[in-house]
Amino acid sequence: MTNFEYGIILHWIGRNIKPTNKINESHTSYGLKDMCEKDLDTYISNDDFKSVMGNMGYAEFASYTQGNPYYKFKFTSESEKSGYDLSLSEITRLLHTRDRL
Repeated sequence: MTNFEYGIILHWIGRNIKPTNKINESHTSYGLKDMCEKDLDTYISNDDFKSVMGNMGYAEFASYTQGNPYYKFKFTSESEKSGYDLSLSEITRLLHTRDRL
């Protein structure tokens, strides 16, 4: 995964979901990855998507489908999307964290 690909996945996650205390059992990593792919009109591997989720602090929880974990999240509403965005400095920090892994 290139830094650009990492950045656009990071941005999509920041714009579309936010952490909660409850596991969302309606969507596995694979389902979220599919939504991200459709919105960005590009292929994303499930492992790449899970890597970005992990770097953003989302812990994985076992699901009925091995390799496709659940996360504690909820979707942002349209009104929240305009106000919930990762800043350039936050994206840069996470990109540098990724480079050290």
